[in-house]
Amino acid sequence: MPAFNFSKCGNHASVDSAVMRHLRDIGASDALVRSIGHKGWFTDFEFADATYRGNVWQLPARKGRTLFLAGYIESEYDGYVVLDAIRGKLRLFDTAEDAARAGDELARVNAERECEYQSYWHAELAAESALADARDAFKDARDAWREQQGIGALGARLCKDLRQRLTDARDAFKEALGSLIEARAEMARYQRSMGY
Repeated sequence: MPAFNFSKCGNHASVDSAVMRHLRDIGASDALVRSIGHKGWFTDFEFADATYRGNVWQLPARKGRTLFLAGYIESEYDGYVVLDAIRGKLRLFDTAEDAARAGDELARVNAERECEYQSYWHAELAAESALADARDAFKDARDAWREQQGIGALGARLCKDLRQRLTDARDAFKEALGSLIEARAEMARYQRSMGY
């Protein structure tokens, strides 16, 4: 068999589906074990469209013994398969049903991890957007304040309002910057905990 890309922790291996064509595709976990009762695990709660779906493949029989591989297929990335492994070696199963349950569980665990990653990623994007908006509001208020400084009595009242807008924009900028720093720190902690 060709080389597989094992995860750092060794509990799964990724492989292109072109490699998998040499194995017999038995089918989706939910088709083999009716109690599974779903067609995959969502990887993003916001859009709920991409899934990881457990699947089973059969190895060529050796000495009359049939063995199965468990894994999952990603709905959004045609051709990408993740297989179940232990300590850097592919897990083999005696029955297709056992492999189906393991494939579904592997899909569930990794879909939950992807959902968690997506939530951190979306929080970071939202913080970056808020920071950009706050920076723009600050610049607009500062520029308006500078333009109105030299206008007589009306200018003084207008400048007071603009100073307040400038202060508010500065505070919003500081808050957005703090949120971005916190979001990036959360993402970094998550990535370290997952071994990225």
